[in-house]
Amino acid sequence: MLMMLFILIIAVILSVFPRSADANELCITPSASVQQQYNSNILLNTDDVLTTGFTESDFITIVSAGVEMNNRTERLDSNVIARLDRIEYLENRDMSDTDHLYRGRFRYRVTPLLAVSGRAGYQKRTNPAIDYGMPFQIPPGTIILPPLVPPPGTPGGGPGTGTPGDGQPQPPKAEGPLPVINVPRNTVSGAFSMDLQVTEKASTSVAYSYDRNYYSDERYTDDEAHDMRAGLEYDLGQHLPLTKGRIHVGYSAFDFESSQDNTVYGGIGFSRALNELWTVYVDGGIRHTSTELWTTECVPLNPPDALPCKVVRKTLTDDNWDWLGGISMSYGGEYFTTSVSYNRSFAAASGLSGATVRDSLAVSGQYRFTRTLSAILTTGYYSYRSDAFASSVYAIEQENLFINPGVRYEFSRDVALEASYGYAWVTSCSSSGSSARAGCDEADADRHLVSVR
Repeated sequence: MLMMLFILIIAVILSVFPRSADANELCITPSASVQQQYNSNILLNTDDVLTTGFTESDFITIVSAGVEMNNRTERLDSNVIARLDRIEYLENRDMSDTDHLYRGRFRYRVTPLLAVSGRAGYQKRTNPAIDYGMPFQIPPGTIILPPLVPPPGTPGGGPGTGTPGDGQPQPPKAEGPLPVINVPRNTVSGAFSMDLQVTEKASTSVAYSYDRNYYSDERYTDDEAHDMRAGLEYDLGQHLPLTKGRIHVGYSAFDFESSQDNTVYGGIGFSRALNELWTVYVDGGIRHTSTELWTTECVPLNPPDALPCKVVRKTLTDDNWDWLGGISMSYGGEYFTTSVSYNRSFAAASGLSGATVRDSLAVSGQYRFTRTLSAILTTGYYSYRSDAFASSVYAIEQENLFINPGVRYEFSRDVALEASYGYAWVTSCSSSGSSARAGCDEADADRHLVSVR
């Protein structure tokens, strides 16, 4: 709370006495906002989830204070942001807490042809399902996934009275859906890249990125992701006007408590400006993923009797191929802007204890009625799927849908009022079989959110 007050005071002082250095284009910008929300389902509860002591719907006040610093020189472009968001619940006061965001980036032009850039950040979300601005989407993997416990006869499981099965390693069983979004999630991220203009028409780049999500509750699995890629872009204007082609290759690794996924991928793509208003992007490629899974098996000591048995650790391996790709179109007019995109990727879904195939479809648009008044619409659908023993220990199937219309009025360049409505729906399927679709413990929830800030 003291840190929140300190940043708020600094923001007010800087707004009254701004400082800038024109030679270096140094600009320090304070910011402050107040937002009022009505949330119909703050923990995305399902009918079969008991949350004793909590009120399902609540009014939420979010007070934000931050400072942003931009510095531009002939060679350097840098940005640093620090922000605190105090979240106060009217009914569920015990859930009131403060979110943190610290983020920085830079781009430095070493020579006229060579540039390096990097970014780093830390974010703490005390309730990942509570969003502060459009779109009010639900983050992947942070919802109604049933807690996973070992089967009977394994360490940490129930009484050893069950049958170990057919001798194959068994994924943990699910016990009753439990919302995990009330567990704070911490995210650490960073990236570094180099861009080189090889010729007038060709440029190349190499990049590395790192992301880590960790929870303050040992029931939920932390995850770590590394990605390295290299690409080449070439201007095809001589043969195809306003068209650029590209090719890329890469390697990514996802580390979880019970699994590790190593993926090699590659693809080609192009972008084309159809006219002054429309632009289209198309990408396609393939990936190969090698997975190691660590699980346990209860081996009978006196076959064919199931018990007694000895618990042994098993390492399973799997290799699979899949396609990756995406297509998007954007329109930028004087009063109306919009974009439509579809993307298929292989990524870590934080909280789902594994890597998944992610399909996403998103539509966004903004219409400006006047210079100060505009309407906004964002909507999207996301799915995360993975079979057990393919790229995660558990079979995963999760679908998210959100729709968010809103209006925005700008009193000045620095002051604006925004009102919006958000609807979000999620269904999550957990299965101990090899496929989430073949018999699963399904749970779904939805949420209505009205916001003014």
